[in-house]
Amino acid sequence: MFETLFIIIISAYFIQAFLLSVGAKKKFSKINEDELPKATVIVAARNEENNIKNCLISLSELNYPADKLEIIIVNDHSEDNTEKIIKEFISDKPNFKTIKPIKEFKNVVGKARAIANGIEIANGEIILTTDADCIVNPDWAKTMASYYTKDVGMVCGYTNQKYKNIFEAVQDIDFIY
Repeated sequence: MFETLFIIIISAYFIQAFLLSVGAKKKFSKINEDELPKATVIVAARNEENNIKNCLISLSELNYPADKLEIIIVNDHSEDNTEKIIKEFISDKPNFKTIKPIKEFKNVVGKARAIANGIEIANGEIILTTDADCIVNPDWAKTMASYYTKDVGMVCGYTNQKYKNIFEAVQDIDFIY
């Protein structure tokens, strides 16, 4: 009985993963590049001195119209050199800004509060978020924004993980959910 139930659950998991991967390849209608909306990218960073520079570099290389892109880095009370690295990097980049989360929201703490503070000052028609330890593809913002049409309220993506063995590859499938 247990073995049968186990096999059914494992089979369902892999069928779901397969269907998700097939669905991920589905082509959806996109808007033209000249119709791209004003976008705000929000990154919440806390004690990310080892990762933030690579994230900032990748964000500075985004293939998106500069006049339609705003990047807000929320330094969430870092106790390392994260703030210094952010300020040095963005000093000559007018579409980047950094803030500290000061506004309190009921029942919203941690990273969610940092993102909420970023949203409060965002000027974009759409909000994109990523983590401070992520390196985004140059076309990430354009790809995500191109799916926003009048009928779409939310677009969601996933992070490709770098893996070295089969265990990490299986974890990559799990992170999709």
